[in-house]
Amino acid sequence: MNDPAPKAERHPLGEPLPLRVGFAGERGRTLYGDGVRATTVQSPGDVTEVDVLIAEPDSAESLIDAAHDVSAVVLGLAEGTERVPGADAHVGAPAPDVIPAAPTLDPTVFNPTAFRDAGVAGLASLITRTGSGFEPGFDLIAGTTHDEPVTVLAPIGADLPATPPGANRVTLEVPDKERDAVKRAGDHLGVLDHPSFHASELERAGWIARLCAAGVPVVAAEISESLGELLGAELKAILGELRARDLADPDARERASVALRRAALRDHSAQARWRQICAAAQIPLPGRPMVSVVFATRRMSWLEHGIAQVSRQSYEPRELIVCLHGDEFPEGTAERIREIYEGPLKILPIDGELTLGDALNAGVEASEGELVTKMDDDDYYSTEHLWDLVLALEYARADLVGKGAEFVYLQWIDLTMRRFMGDGESTHPRLAGGSMMARKGPLKAIGGWPSRSRGEDTMLVRNFKDSGRKTYRTHGFGYILNRHGQDHTWNTYVDYFLIQSQREWRGLRFDESAID
Repeated sequence: MNDPAPKAERHPLGEPLPLRVGFAGERGRTLYGDGVRATTVQSPGDVTEVDVLIAEPDSAESLIDAAHDVSAVVLGLAEGTERVPGADAHVGAPAPDVIPAAPTLDPTVFNPTAFRDAGVAGLASLITRTGSGFEPGFDLIAGTTHDEPVTVLAPIGADLPATPPGANRVTLEVPDKERDAVKRAGDHLGVLDHPSFHASELERAGWIARLCAAGVPVVAAEISESLGELLGAELKAILGELRARDLADPDARERASVALRRAALRDHSAQARWRQICAAAQIPLPGRPMVSVVFATRRMSWLEHGIAQVSRQSYEPRELIVCLHGDEFPEGTAERIREIYEGPLKILPIDGELTLGDALNAGVEASEGELVTKMDDDDYYSTEHLWDLVLALEYARADLVGKGAEFVYLQWIDLTMRRFMGDGESTHPRLAGGSMMARKGPLKAIGGWPSRSRGEDTMLVRNFKDSGRKTYRTHGFGYILNRHGQDHTWNTYVDYFLIQSQREWRGLRFDESAID
């Protein structure tokens, strides 16, 4: 008997949350206006159809009374020690009576581009406020210019030191807008960040999150306890270990970029921020979309390995659909699967005469998730693999995403290699079959996987593109294609891979491929 996935209200990926938020001021809307159904309120009549009112210290009392009359939750914007009388709770910089909430981040605006280890040079510092008092930050820059030149990106009106330390190695530029500033910063190895460069910790947290979401490594000095609360435990921990010297190693720099972008996109996107606020304020919201993992195998010998890779995934909610393809499986296999896998599970026997594409489509038909992914029985996956794909679907606004088979383990010669470097974070069509994730609606609209047992994944990508639906390739970390020579669907010689190699390491290297 199959275990059905629990029914729950879930919200479509990338759509604004079904939360009507009224903003009684531009400051609140600037900080938290993304990811919800936002409207500006100026009179009590504007509040009648909102679920939440973001009020500011100078907001009219009549707006707050009107919000309470329609049972809306009033969240006051905490400005320093100022509070909003009558608010149900406050949001802003950390304080005993405030829900810590950094500015929201739009992942469709601030997201990673193809990572480069060539054509980038020096470091950048991003100043986001005007005025003076930047000397402590320039002391940090001075200590770095011995190793790398620094480009200071600052707005008009920033009263920079007339002769900054290390001036012979410092270039000053004025970026146009927020997005331009992040883009220019991405032309460097990373960003040196200091509290003196920002007007407040709230704004500093927002800028750090934008840079990290765009894949720009940040070396952050003097991370205070309150800044750490705004950044979140994961992002704070990664930033706390990163030093400017680490960015000189291209591989270490790229791994840092991947870890930072994941933490920023997962915890600082507009939807993530509003989920955090609503959880603290006890405002109900529908859950994240479910991921259905379709796991089709003909090999009993790899069954437990593959299921273990699914079990270690951190993304929730998810369900596993095991397609037992053929008659190799002994009696009691289903019971064994139930013993080793915890969580929503379906087990489907698939006639061995059917193709692999047919088996995968049977799994799709049985799935209850809004997102469908394929995982192979013999490959290696990090715990964050599903999260990487969900995030990529959101920020790329794609219907099909995947990783490239960049990291390959050649068991014959006990070698881990990397190939196809530089193709990630793009619409490149080469996606690894064991790493694909699709929105189920578009997947079914194109007819699912082709009815074939070889080349079905390549054809699937082509069918998505031919139908005008966007496909996207995210970074290749957290996934290793395992070539062991035991009944592969696609067999080829070891030389096929070696001729493509750009990096090589002896042994099975989870550290280099960022598999925890």
